[in-house]
Amino acid sequence: MGTALSPTAATGVVVTAAIDADQMSETRTITWTPTYIDDDSGQAVTVRRGDSLLLTAYEEGGTTLEIDVDSDGTPEYTGDMGERFSHCYDAAGEYLATAKIDGVEVGTLTVTVIDVDLHGPIACQVGYKREKFVPIEPAAHATEVVFSALDPDYLGDVSVKEYTWGFPGHKPISALDRLRLGFQGQSPISGEPEGD
Repeated sequence: MGTALSPTAATGVVVTAAIDADQMSETRTITWTPTYIDDDSGQAVTVRRGDSLLLTAYEEGGTTLEIDVDSDGTPEYTGDMGERFSHCYDAAGEYLATAKIDGVEVGTLTVTVIDVDLHGPIACQVGYKREKFVPIEPAAHATEVVFSALDPDYLGDVSVKEYTWGFPGHKPISALDRLRLGFQGQSPISGEPEGD
């Protein structure tokens, strides 16, 4: 949607649909739910490159919160315990976010950031097959990317033809029809979908 969310308050969104002279609008609010970094071992999340997480942590009796979003040993955010920090993950890869309260680690969060370069809009004529090669990074998480037709009434199957390992210094490649992307599963290989 491209709507900037507030880390502290609900954000109002108006969606308007118009067909010829007829127009209809609907108003809703979106509240950004924070991601708590706590002692729940194995905590992990997968996001798209450019997505932001609202990070925080809480520990009974604590006062100062530090969050290191990339395990470099330097906290990117410091504030009061329970304070929420919006962080944008703008590069593909795996990150380990660590939260400390009063200097004591209270939890970690593994963040996998996936980038799929569709090289702009993909055109496909109805009734014809179209293959498109698309880089997916990091290669170890490529099968978490799901391809589906934007309009299943006109564009049929968008399916995986084969999986190909990525090599150091090279981006893995996949082929697909016109699609949109989402995430599912966990696997260390890249996909090569085929059209109908």
